[in-house]
Amino acid sequence: MKREEILKVYEAGPEAVVELAESLLERIKQLEDQVNKNSRNSSKPPSKVRSDDRYGIFTP
Repeated sequence: MKREEILKVYEAGPEAVVELAESLLERIKQLEDQVNKNSRNSSKPPSKVRSDDRYGIFTP
């Protein structure tokens, strides 16, 4: 979101600012939840990256 867009929200009034803040806080929570997942608490199996392919660019 660019500065001009934030200023438009500000100019729209307090309710618009609150809505923006709430949506940003929800997005932060989603990202934190995603970062905190590991193979023990995720429904997805761990990725199978070869030990000699640290950067995920190996092509057989």
